[in-house]
Amino acid sequence: MAEQKNEKVKKSNTTSWVIGIIVIILVALGAYYYYFSIPSAVVPVITPPAFSGNVENLRMLEFTYLPPTVTVSVGTMVNWTNGDKVPSDVVSNDGLFNSGSMATGVSYNYVFTTAGTYDYHSSLHPTMKGKIIVQ
Repeated sequence: MAEQKNEKVKKSNTTSWVIGIIVIILVALGAYYYYFSIPSAVVPVITPPAFSGNVENLRMLEFTYLPPTVTVSVGTMVNWTNGDKVPSDVVSNDGLFNSGSMATGVSYNYVFTTAGTYDYHSSLHPTMKGKIIVQ
């Protein structure tokens, strides 16, 4: 009788392990499908209509600012649009601007009124870095 109970417990433990592994595989496949099935390059860049000066449109795509370095004239509005599938942000290294967390498709803009070099980064993705050179 005790032997039959031990066999049932062993089968139950084995079944639990198999079900657990299947669940992990399904979750991993779902995450993979979600991340790689949505085309991120399709996100449109929308320029705010209220600004009448020069506008430079940048994208955040595949955890990179594109282009990473831009030269603009004083008074130019730089517009960043998040084309990644995850939230991102734009934070100047000197604290001048900070977009806060931006969902996919969200844009943030900043008008550069003073000549200089402005380095920026993502606080959410440390490898993302960019530079605006204002002349």
